[in-house]
Amino acid sequence: MSAARILVVEDEQAVRGLVRQLLELAGYDVIEAVSAEAALDLDVAEVDVLLTDVVMPGISGPEVAARLLERNPHLKILFVSGYTDDLVLRDGISSGTAAFLQKPFTAKELAAKVRAVLEAPAAALP
Repeated sequence: MSAARILVVEDEQAVRGLVRQLLELAGYDVIEAVSAEAALDLDVAEVDVLLTDVVMPGISGPEVAARLLERNPHLKILFVSGYTDDLVLRDGISSGTAAFLQKPFTAKELAAKVRAVLEAPAAALP
């Protein structure tokens, strides 16, 4: 069985690189996108999880997730943000169709959350 493929969309290079490294160490195949616009240019048919920052310049994480879900309805979503949960709730992210991980997070927390997202049924993400 091949490793799950994770698309990481993060505008901050240092954060994106660290997340990629941590996910690769955990055994995942990682694709990086420097922006939401760059993510929209990718073929996501073989992507298992979209891990995206919530707040980015231009297109937001929730918007890129909605657009990529149109192209891959089996895509699971994990939002990350350094903003408070109140912002996340106002943006409608905590609707049960996506998971959320608060920044900063540890390597262990990231690996556990991605594993939980992969194992959860699409309608019941953690």
